[in-house]
Amino acid sequence: MSKSHPNPNSRLLLTDSEETIRRKIKAAVTDSTDGITYDPEGRPGDELAKDLADQSMRALKDRVAETVESTIKHIRGSYAHFLDDNDHLDSVAAQGAEKAAKSAAITMKAVKSAVGLS
Repeated sequence: MSKSHPNPNSRLLLTDSEETIRRKIKAAVTDSTDGITYDPEGRPGDELAKDLADQSMRALKDRVAETVESTIKHIRGSYAHFLDDNDHLDSVAAQGAEKAAKSAAITMKAVKSAVGLS
């Protein structure tokens, strides 16, 4: 998977739905070698290969999808909550704009002084 590839199916996004994540993982290209094996030289991996030795690629992809979903579902929920809270977003944006304006005013004062406009 690649975040820079133009195809949106080439990456998982925190905002992807559970269904979209499962679809993307199931469609991911896997090795041409059958089964899940541990080969430190040819196919480096870890103990997970031993746990999944008798499983299919589909079972592996299901397990990956479940793990990804359980990891990011709370992040997705928080993200959605903040997007729904327009008052909070407007407040944070206004505070940021005020801070940026103060910082820019200090810089502009120094620039004007340096070029003789103060």
